[in-house]
Amino acid sequence: MLKKFSTSATMAHQNSNLVSIYTKRYTLKVSNNKMLKRNTLIIFATIFLTVILVIFKGGNIQTASSKKRVCPDEWIDNQMPQVKVDNETKTSTQYFIVDGKRKELDEYDLNWVHANCNITPQKVF
Repeated sequence: MLKKFSTSATMAHQNSNLVSIYTKRYTLKVSNNKMLKRNTLIIFATIFLTVILVIFKGGNIQTASSKKRVCPDEWIDNQMPQVKVDNETKTSTQYFIVDGKRKELDEYDLNWVHANCNITPQKVF
């Protein structure tokens, strides 16, 4: 009977260890699940905030304040007749001359140029 008791006690001890191991594993799984949810939430929040920042900072969008605020040397309004070619894109008829080089109007803050520069378009034929 003693042997049977010790076997039973050993089995109870082993069962106790198994329950303890199972409980630890379950606890680890639950804590890993919580960490996974937290990490997923952090990653999602980071991506969301990055997208919002890009949208409002304007990746390719130029606002009036990000355009150049420089007084050009000349403002040219080309009134020469143009020949239209099918595959060619139409060039602008108005442009600025800055430091001897042609610059397109859309690079500049035109409201600022009108308010701060004493310049009017010069018509060329």
